[in-house]
Amino acid sequence: MEYKRLKDRLLVKLERGDDMFSSLYDVIKKEKINFAWINGIGAFEEVSLGAYCLEKKDYIKSFFNGHYEIVSLQGNCSIKDKEPFLHIHATISDEKCHVFAGH
Repeated sequence: MEYKRLKDRLLVKLERGDDMFSSLYDVIKKEKINFAWINGIGAFEEVSLGAYCLEKKDYIKSFFNGHYEIVSLQGNCSIKDKEPFLHIHATISDEKCHVFAGH
């Protein structure tokens, strides 16, 4: 993972095999970020997406292995229980343009 600051923005480049969440949390802690808006493009090889179930008050997760294009990735970083908290939504597409989305 590489990142650099451009005034009030941070650009983060993940390498193949980097874990998105742990990499972003590393940057957040190093840069002491309390709030951020997150956008992303690229691809995933392994990804889990969750859909929130109101009845269970928990996420139902689906796991995807293979090559998936990131159609959209957006979210934010805020503070929850005095710690940084990432909330990210992603939409991915497989090679046949089947689309999946979730947290």
